[in-house]
Amino acid sequence: MLFLLYKTVATMGNVHLKSLLLVLKIAAIFWVLGILSKSIQYYFDIIEKGIGLVGLAFIVLYFIVAIMLIKRFRDKELGGYITFGHAFDITLRSVIIAVIISKIFEVIYSQVILKEAFQNTNYPIERVTNVGISYAISRIIYCMLFSIVMGIIVGAICRKTPSRRSLQ
Repeated sequence: MLFLLYKTVATMGNVHLKSLLLVLKIAAIFWVLGILSKSIQYYFDIIEKGIGLVGLAFIVLYFIVAIMLIKRFRDKELGGYITFGHAFDITLRSVIIAVIISKIFEVIYSQVILKEAFQNTNYPIERVTNVGISYAISRIIYCMLFSIVMGIIVGAICRKTPSRRSLQ
């Protein structure tokens, strides 16, 4: 059903609706990448304080995905031009949506699923269940600040406005 809604809106001519679809698409990809990043960290037991190498690799991946999708949107839907503000807005909204969904999932995952999975093992449960509401809120705030920086960088890279000659 979601696919049908996506296809329906994608065939409409309204750029604002297509922009919203792009935001949701990027947010969904970011959310999946976030889950993949956490899964790799848990699987290889490299839960690190701060960013770490896995986190850094995924940050680069987030930038690549955002730049590629926004440039494709710019070239396909907007006639090859996008303002800095529009690219910034798409990036900012995508990251914020992905982060909020991701942190809700992370709290549920660590407090319910992992707690139950590690209950009968010798593995220290505190290492995987230390994600609470206060942790999630602090991470959301940190990620919102990151999304502003990311939005500025992606907006600057993807920005393309018509030259003054082509306007005359």
